[in-house]
Amino acid sequence: MLPPTPAATVAYGSPNACNICHIDKNAEWADKYVRQWRTRDYQAPVLKRAALIEAAHKRDWTKLPEMLAYISDPKHDDVFATSLIRLIPPTQDQKVLAALLAAAKDSSPLCAEQLFRLWA
Repeated sequence: MLPPTPAATVAYGSPNACNICHIDKNAEWADKYVRQWRTRDYQAPVLKRAALIEAAHKRDWTKLPEMLAYISDPKHDDVFATSLIRLIPPTQDQKVLAALLAAAKDSSPLCAEQLFRLWA
């Protein structure tokens, strides 16, 4: 479970835990308070991953190299990596195929299952 990321609500409209309880406030309010409480910007990595997912949803393949690098990174978050795998369309591009074949060997059952579904 990730900590609240109201910045993702502001940028992408995703829900955040703060505003589930503080229904009289908006995401900008929550983001302001989270940033006051936590001086380290823990939301930045979530926003970076969310930007890749958003680009994939919009079929903006200018970020494809970053998407493939994320999928190939052994420290990736399994849910985000699996989402990217699901969103990248079938192709004969050797870079994409290499990244997906490497992901097939991932220890995460999420990644492997998604690839099985794509190739079945």
